[in-house]
Amino acid sequence: MVIDILDKAKLAVKLAEDKKCENPIILHISKVSNLCDYFVILSAESSRRVETIAEAIKDGFEKKSIKILHYEGKDTCLWVLLDTGDVIVHVFRSDMREFYALERLWSSAEVIKL
Repeated sequence: MVIDILDKAKLAVKLAEDKKCENPIILHISKVSNLCDYFVILSAESSRRVETIAEAIKDGFEKKSIKILHYEGKDTCLWVLLDTGDVIVHVFRSDMREFYALERLWSSAEVIKL
């Protein structure tokens, strides 16, 4: 089964929300960058929660046969990145999200309503 790219981003949000993520956002960045089509950005208060959310997304993607090309940051769980090629999921500890401010960096990207 092939999953639509936006549906993949929305699936990441749903899986993260099931594990109590905070402030999820999807940015459509393909018009401003060739990195990928969508960024999913979300956060959690603790590194443990970041790890739990990232693992839930990884497991949920695997169940849907969505291949993760890169899975980085799981050693410290301050900022975990899951890259599927067309969707990049950023799971931040809240203070790291504020520090890196990807939403501000990519402010010209379209925000997808959830």
